[in-house]
Amino acid sequence: PEKRICIEAGMSSFAGKPLLRNTLREQLLKIWIDRTLINFDRDMAEDLNKEFEEVAKTLEGLRRDIGDEATSELIQDFMETTPERLDEMSRRLERSDMEDLRRLAHSYKSVCQIYGLNLMSNLCAELEITALSGDNETSEKLIGQIKELFQVVQPIVHSSLPSGE
Repeated sequence: PEKRICIEAGMSSFAGKPLLRNTLREQLLKIWIDRTLINFDRDMAEDLNKEFEEVAKTLEGLRRDIGDEATSELIQDFMETTPERLDEMSRRLERSDMEDLRRLAHSYKSVCQIYGLNLMSNLCAELEITALSGDNETSEKLIGQIKELFQVVQPIVHSSLPSGE
């Protein structure tokens, strides 16, 4: 009854007591996704939960293999260069330089795989194909989706940095 009353009053979600961390995390993630991802289906929460787990596992493996400092440097580089790379993809598309767009998508696909960002990597693989075929409209949509997905995963990847970085 409480949930129905709250939803009818205009709330977008409800978490009853006792408040469990995982329940709250899932509901906050769903709200965040709904407000952030405008070019995706609304059922991305489960895929993103898997993605976040994969990122955490991948970064843990990197820390084990190359150490905390090197992993942190890689993460910082990724966080700083990704917006530039995505903007460059948009510029290549605007100039109809589809071969360079394809190369950028191919390169970035590999970068995403390093961090366990499989959803972004898969979108880059699709972008490679659409750029190769000269499909500007689909390429533009895919670049938009990659940018949106980066906005969602950015805090998760950034949170992997040690405190103070």
